[in-house]
Amino acid sequence: MMTVATVEDMNLAGVLNYELCAYPPALFESQTLLRKADNPQLAHAILKMCGNLCTADVPETQANVQYVLDGGYLLHVPWKPGDTYHKIANSYANITFHNSGRAIVVFNGYDSATSIKDMSHRRCITSNISNTVTFISGMKFVRQKENFLANYTNKQHIIMLISEALMKIGCTVQHIDGDADFDIVHSAVSSSQIIMTITVGEDTDLLILLLHHAKNNGIKLYVWSDIRRGLSTNPVYDILGI
Repeated sequence: MMTVATVEDMNLAGVLNYELCAYPPALFESQTLLRKADNPQLAHAILKMCGNLCTADVPETQANVQYVLDGGYLLHVPWKPGDTYHKIANSYANITFHNSGRAIVVFNGYDSATSIKDMSHRRCITSNISNTVTFISGMKFVRQKENFLANYTNKQHIIMLISEALMKIGCTVQHIDGDADFDIVHSAVSSSQIIMTITVGEDTDLLILLLHHAKNNGIKLYVWSDIRRGLSTNPVYDILGI
């Protein structure tokens, strides 16, 4: 490191109180890109401190249970090249109905100008670049799913097609401008006041928000995570049981 002063009485100790960088590298990967938060570490810490939070005591049937699904989690369903977009959308609906009945499904919005997830979106776009695809439901999908979804116009278009299929089987679908985490939690907490509710998603933020907003007078409220976090099975968190 070399420091050049234009005056003779430079205070070296004072200069070294500041990071000699155009941006704080502890927070930013580059001048315009924030570092990715290590949210799973927070979930691990919660699980370690609250052992009774993780449970397998959840209903195996859909009777008297309301599922609230993170639409972003739903998009992990694999696609088959050669299937039409209509068939892909229906596969989401069929899987949802089989696993979760007439669920409440909440999707992020990808047309809004700004979102709390902008940094994550930019990181995904950097690693996967895709052109906008103008398609109709009867066309066949012939691309790579990851690249297709990296274009947010494509992603919003397929979400609307999936939403139509979900509503046809009786699901309630919500589209949120920007990040949907709070709205997922709001729907789950409201539902838990009248019926046992299971929230399904992979985002650690959902667990944290539910722990904060859950009301103790609810019936039962669970979070089923798609990430095992070192466990033998996917963890289920009993939000009202801590």
